[in-house]
Amino acid sequence: MLMLLLLMGGAACENWEPTAPSSLSVTDPIRLAAPNVTLDRPDEAEFVSLATAIPSFAGYFLDATGQVVVQMTKTEDFGKGVGTVQHRFASHRDAGLRMLSRRPMVARQARYTFAELSAWRDLVYEHILGMPGVAFDDVDEARNRVTIGLPDDPTLRQKVMVITKALGIPTDAINFELARRSTPMGSAIHAATDPGGSIAGTYSTVGGGYQINHTGGFNCTATVAADFASTRVLLGASHCSISRYALDNGDITNPVIGAVMGTESSDPTPTSSFCQWDPWYSCYPARGSDAALYTMNGTMPTVRGGIARLTSSQRDPNVPNLTVATDYPWFYVTSVAYTHVVGEQVQKVGAETGWTYGWI
Repeated sequence: MLMLLLLMGGAACENWEPTAPSSLSVTDPIRLAAPNVTLDRPDEAEFVSLATAIPSFAGYFLDATGQVVVQMTKTEDFGKGVGTVQHRFASHRDAGLRMLSRRPMVARQARYTFAELSAWRDLVYEHILGMPGVAFDDVDEARNRVTIGLPDDPTLRQKVMVITKALGIPTDAINFELARRSTPMGSAIHAATDPGGSIAGTYSTVGGGYQINHTGGFNCTATVAADFASTRVLLGASHCSISRYALDNGDITNPVIGAVMGTESSDPTPTSSFCQWDPWYSCYPARGSDAALYTMNGTMPTVRGGIARLTSSQRDPNVPNLTVATDYPWFYVTSVAYTHVVGEQVQKVGAETGWTYGWI
């Protein structure tokens, strides 16, 4: 399975144990913030359904041996949990989950239910994710913890721990990973090319993985070309455009020759918000997707559903291979994975980082 990520950043490379805060204090806005979290997360629909059917359900993941580990907080529910998950997988519309139903499946006891972790993660999303330096938040089913991505900054880590405590999240339920926030590319350093060429030149055909420049905005990676209402479009990142989460009708261009090849035609308004200190506690609009849609003008050929395939992949994004393969220059999007499981391998193609991979 190939997943194209719109943002390129540092991968987590280390785990931290939570440490008790020292003398840091919590501001009143955080103490008074209402934990009114009703976030819709379609990728977690199966987890939510299982947690509703079995309240002790704590998630599932693939371990190092490839078997499915079903976590439950109550040992007496082991049989019910494994049986229910296996049945759901076998009849699921997602082919990936149907394949998982044929893998060995075991139960393991966990401390926190999925419902608890999900609620705490959503509190982190509302009150912590927007803080400068905080890279991501996640329900980590394998660790049975809420994972927060932070830079190597002890002061920030202590501040985050103060807030999680004020929000009523148990210290033991938090796991830290070393990470840094993704940032847009600041200049046209790498531009994808025709199949067989170098990713550091110009191109005459565009698809997923290729660099596109946003006039008045930033340079980012194209997601994929598609047909929308009988019109050829290219998907990109809203944060790279002139106005994030707002239709600005900005153009996208070839990064080397500067030729306009499309115009922003859809960038929906926000549906939620996130909050951060800057330098005081403030809230900003957000939504579930960082995507914007650009209508192509016909001057630049596109490959519908195609993502550039490079000659090789690598784990280190700092030493990218930028050469497009000559034999099979494209990956093609043929289906959608509705659910992702901890332990699965995920691959991406980015105009700056090349073809990289890692594990959920």
